[in-house]
Amino acid sequence: MALFGLIVTYLLLQLYVCHGQRWPLSGSCYPCDCKIIQKSSGRVKYVNCSNLSLERIPRNLPLDLNTLDLSHNELIPQDLRQLCTFKSMQYGSLSFNGLTQLPKYTFDTCHDLLHLNLTGNVFKKLEKGSFGGLGNIIGIYGLEVNEMAEDVFREMTKLKTLEVIYNGRTLTGAIFNGLPINEMKLVVTNLQILPSNMFQFGIKTLNDLSIIGPEITFFSENSLHGLGVLRKIYLDLKKLVSLPEKIFHNNGKLDIVSSKPENLQEIWILNVAAIPPKIFKDLDNLHKLILRGIQSVPSEGLFNDLLNVEYLDISDCSVNQISQIWLAELYSLKTLKLRQTGIRNIEPGVFTGLVNLQELDLSYNVLRDVKQESLQPLVNSLKKLNLNGNMLNRIDSNLFQRMYNLVSLDISDNKLVSIEKDAFSDLRQLVFLNINDNKLSNLPLGLFNSLRNLQTLDLSMNTFTKFPGALDKPGYLLKLNLSSNRIIKFPENFLDSFPYLEYLNLLNNQLYCDCSNLVIKYLRPNLKIIGTCFFPDKYAMRKIADIEALECLELTVSTTNVMATTPVSHILPNSSYMIDTSSITVEVRSTLVIFNSSEGFESQTLLTQSDWTDLYPSSTFQSTPPLENINGSLVAPTIHFNDLTETVSTTSVNTTSHVPPIFKAEINEEKFYDHLVFRVTIGVVSGAIFVCGFMALVMWRKRMKRREVYEVTDTHC
Repeated sequence: MALFGLIVTYLLLQLYVCHGQRWPLSGSCYPCDCKIIQKSSGRVKYVNCSNLSLERIPRNLPLDLNTLDLSHNELIPQDLRQLCTFKSMQYGSLSFNGLTQLPKYTFDTCHDLLHLNLTGNVFKKLEKGSFGGLGNIIGIYGLEVNEMAEDVFREMTKLKTLEVIYNGRTLTGAIFNGLPINEMKLVVTNLQILPSNMFQFGIKTLNDLSIIGPEITFFSENSLHGLGVLRKIYLDLKKLVSLPEKIFHNNGKLDIVSSKPENLQEIWILNVAAIPPKIFKDLDNLHKLILRGIQSVPSEGLFNDLLNVEYLDISDCSVNQISQIWLAELYSLKTLKLRQTGIRNIEPGVFTGLVNLQELDLSYNVLRDVKQESLQPLVNSLKKLNLNGNMLNRIDSNLFQRMYNLVSLDISDNKLVSIEKDAFSDLRQLVFLNINDNKLSNLPLGLFNSLRNLQTLDLSMNTFTKFPGALDKPGYLLKLNLSSNRIIKFPENFLDSFPYLEYLNLLNNQLYCDCSNLVIKYLRPNLKIIGTCFFPDKYAMRKIADIEALECLELTVSTTNVMATTPVSHILPNSSYMIDTSSITVEVRSTLVIFNSSEGFESQTLLTQSDWTDLYPSSTFQSTPPLENINGSLVAPTIHFNDLTETVSTTSVNTTSHVPPIFKAEINEEKFYDHLVFRVTIGVVSGAIFVCGFMALVMWRKRMKRREVYEVTDTHC
């Protein structure tokens, strides 16, 4: 009952903390929700008024709130002035209120507001003064507008983050002039050409720039001219035929025509039809490059100058074939993603030079075979390999040879029908292995013997009809997924084979639920089993987790099934019969009588030997007198009785079996109750001590507050 004492302690501490954080001290939260949130910057007084269908801001809210969430309501624009009554408010959310207009000087006295979220509203027009009063604001998020005046942002002299969705067809290049913005996300839904001088405001301040323009057809090579502190750029321009070759070369000082972009570290280019081969020239400090949806990628010279790139993602692009010199100079590369690029083959030497590569993603290509020679340059550094979604039909024994540092391997969603025994023999550090969605029905014994660090194994969506024999003691396996196979029952040595298992998924199998299956969850209470019974009919579609121990016994305990030439008046539980005729022939079909004793688990059984062997293979089968084998069934010999009322024992089968402790009746009731009383006593005493301590602490706090009041009174006097 020490646990009871800990629970009491926790509840008392929570009560103490709540008492110390009680808020609001004035005002009311109805119909909203008030709470204090602990953040790295300190305690935040948070009021949640979202999803209340409010048309007006509640007037009774605590005035000292820090954050006010009014999202997903129906606020009227004229009532937004009420926000400025909260002088301590730093963050406000008006998102998804259906606002279409913002009256001038709505925020005229909101001088302390630092962040404003306007996501989900579409303003028809914003004029000068729409954001009047927000001179100290730091961030505007999700602003969507159809038309806006050139000087609409002019008063925001401290603005650092701006997110704008602009639906108009024209936009002046000076609209952001004078703003000290560090991070900007600009979405222009209808513009075809961006003014070339639009981003000149950020020469000394702009670090992060995102431009999304689904209709843009022209992008000037001077658009980024002078952005000397730019570190990250994101371009999604699906109608642009090609980016200018010098687009990243002119982001140095204005007085230099083609300066070296010294600060650019991350580039995203999405959905552009083509990129020129020298577009990344001289980007010495670039660390991350993502190319997505590029229809034409140059096969040579594209990455020659990227000596410091550590992350390269060329997913969803048209590549098809990789030349041997394409990646040759990427000495610093740690992550390479070539996902869904149409690659059909990887020639030896393609990865030569990638001495620091730790992660390789070749998923969703058209690879039918991967040679060990192709991966040979990566054996010392590679930690994560993804071959998912290809067309591999077998894994050779030497494919992953000498990959001693590999931690994660994904070969799922292929056409695998076989894996050679030594395929994983060198993967000593492997922790995660995914082989799901293949056509495997069997695995060679010893396949996982070398995987001493394996923790997660996914074999789902294959064609296994039983637990693969290769799964005998596979390292420190914690999670095993065998869902969507054709497995019927657990192996006899399941508990010995998986001593550390915590999660087992057996969904969508054809499980036959008997004691040998279900008792596992009681012997291993920390093991979470996900699955449903398929047989017998009584338990069909029942979750394994929902079947209790008693029901588990009922699956194997049955009444005696006797076929006799004359009626039997009564059948006793101990398999003795009271006979009312002079002779009887008994044919035993399937009978199991179970009872507990001080010696453990015993049973008297009348059944066919084959049935008994199926139920308990490790048990002995003996009968006295011997049963006769007639047409495959064991039949008791004819027994004659002289006395019609005599009680005799029929043929019986005595068995001894090692049965899990869950079924043993060896509990000493006296010791059990003594132990229970001891634990309850300890729990009560612990709880009483903590209650006394807590009350003393509360009294001490009250006394200290009273002393402070006296001191203040004396001072005034």
